[in-house]
Amino acid sequence: MPGSAERPNRLKPVQSFEMMREGAPMLGDFGLQCLAQGDSWFSINTLRPFSGSNLLMNMWLSRSAIAVDCADPGDTLAHMLDSRQDPLFYSFLVGPHDQAWSVILLSGGGNDLIDAIQT
Repeated sequence: MPGSAERPNRLKPVQSFEMMREGAPMLGDFGLQCLAQGDSWFSINTLRPFSGSNLLMNMWLSRSAIAVDCADPGDTLAHMLDSRQDPLFYSFLVGPHDQAWSVILLSGGGNDLIDAIQT
């Protein structure tokens, strides 16, 4: 309807390993395809699962969007980009499952600072 505000769409985060299973969502069915890598901000809170602490679960966009979520609690930037530490993320980024992603979302830094302070 002309003049009406667009209805916001909740971002649909899907764990990266779920994309390897039969019946995984088709990325092309969404207006935006996001690849997410990060630490606890993008992963499920291990103390209170499904409590909504995952920022991806709380994002609303003007278009339908899916995020392939490769995040792990406590991850550091050095490990996120190491193909040996996270081969599935690497395969989505430049390997057999890569594609032209609409957006690459990164969350990191906090655990890197903690590591730097401890050395």
